[in-house]
Amino acid sequence: MIFVFIIIIFAGYGLEFLGKLLKNNTLQKLMYMIVLIVSILNLFYVFYLYHPLVAYSDFSQTPQIALKLQELGAVRIYVHKANMRTFNEFNNTIQNKVPRYLSLQNDLVPNSNIIWKIPSSAFYSSFGPKRLYYFMSLFEDSYSPSSSASSQISFAGLRMLSIRNTDTIVSPIKLHNDALKFAAQFKLTDLENQYTYIYRNDDVLPEVYAYSNLSDISTFKDFVKLMSNQSFDIKKQALIENRDFDFQSEHELEFEASSISKSSAYYRFNIKLNQQALITLARTYYPGWFVKVDGKVTKIYPVNLVNMGTIVSEGNHIVEFVFNPLSFRIGMLITVSGYLIIAFLFLIKRRIINEL
Repeated sequence: MIFVFIIIIFAGYGLEFLGKLLKNNTLQKLMYMIVLIVSILNLFYVFYLYHPLVAYSDFSQTPQIALKLQELGAVRIYVHKANMRTFNEFNNTIQNKVPRYLSLQNDLVPNSNIIWKIPSSAFYSSFGPKRLYYFMSLFEDSYSPSSSASSQISFAGLRMLSIRNTDTIVSPIKLHNDALKFAAQFKLTDLENQYTYIYRNDDVLPEVYAYSNLSDISTFKDFVKLMSNQSFDIKKQALIENRDFDFQSEHELEFEASSISKSSAYYRFNIKLNQQALITLARTYYPGWFVKVDGKVTKIYPVNLVNMGTIVSEGNHIVEFVFNPLSFRIGMLITVSGYLIIAFLFLIKRRIINEL
């Protein structure tokens, strides 16, 4: 309100008019200084009111759930009803209660992959490809409060978690899925002893996988239909889009992936195949990813809706997946060009000065 009042004074009367009322120059300067200081302080106050700040030393402390997952050796997690507790808290207004913001880090959304190095089945938190939202729609609404003390992940949802190399499921309520193995239950002391439950998915597929049998899909409806079909074997058959090739499986596929090295934008591994196959990587298919086989760029395909893959022939090969989007390359070109133009203009100016 103070800031709004000062803005009204500026707009309606102006400091110049008020200054004329104060004939003493010292009083005029003092008034200007007070208005400036109050305006700046009020901006900080408003910012803090809506964006509570916390010391990095407090924020950087690893929450209970992250410590437990690291202890269990979780490879990739899925947080069931991930935002439920947080959403309930914000509905009850927790403005300026910084400790509550810190406590809600136990929900692991959206920072688990970046801060605590715990990969998630959903690699994008706010802005992401549409197919990843389709994938998340197979699960319950993560923001909705639960009317019961337990829940269940759908058959198709569990299959997608397996394809996504998700071996650990975290939930604020109990899960009743025979395919999941109960791993841990503990109280979050910084959330009024609310329980968190951890389950293991032993039927998970490796991050790098190979298929010799393929089925074509073109819509999300086709994908869900096959994923929901219990006779469809996710370990032996892949769902692929935009296929422009064909190959016949001569015998049972055997493959071995080794020497895997990876970062957020680069994957490299050795693959050994006894026949031609589709090699898949459990990372989100997205424009900007490129794949190389033995140093040569090959075509990349969306596989199982959210993963990506490429065709590799029989034998031993080195496969590399690289994220190098056009937008990044254009940005680098503009940046380098800008520096070159500045350097050129500087040299021209210096030459003109020397000639004078």
